[in-house]
Amino acid sequence: FQEKVAPIVNGRSKVSVTTLMAAMAGELVSVVGKRCIFVLDAYFAVGPVFSILRQIMDDQGKRLIHVVTKAKSNVVAYEDPPSKTTGRGRPRKFGSKLRLMDLFESMAEQFEQTTISIYSERKELSFLCLDLIWKPIAEKIRFVLVRDGSERFILMCSDLSLSPYDIIRAYSYRFKIEVSFKV
Repeated sequence: FQEKVAPIVNGRSKVSVTTLMAAMAGELVSVVGKRCIFVLDAYFAVGPVFSILRQIMDDQGKRLIHVVTKAKSNVVAYEDPPSKTTGRGRPRKFGSKLRLMDLFESMAEQFEQTTISIYSERKELSFLCLDLIWKPIAEKIRFVLVRDGSERFILMCSDLSLSPYDIIRAYSYRFKIEVSFKV
């Protein structure tokens, strides 16, 4: 890995392609000093990437980098833990476990419709937006379940204030860039 310094994740050095990319992105954004959104593919939907990038802050303590990525098909997330539980023991950190691909069926009636402009054409999509706890970082992530005709996919975003429409639109730019590379 070209003798790069290993990024620190949860107090331990971690060398992988994903962590080195996140560390390089963090260095770049720290120098530039402007807030940005990194749009990545599902290969980068791993906890260490989110952990490294959430540490990059501006002078006021606000995050400089947020991630929009496609989730892996087997992604699971957790609802908020129950408020106060009776009984002994440590309070729960996580609520009920959800297999997000299963929600396309079980929550089908809650999907919203939208029209998005991709490649100069307008497409009808339906989506469901959920803010759930993702265990690899033990923090809330915005999950956007998208149904495009028969295709189904899940997007993840570390910025809970970004609208589902903007998350879908940001991820669509990734494909435009790849098409430009091919041309």
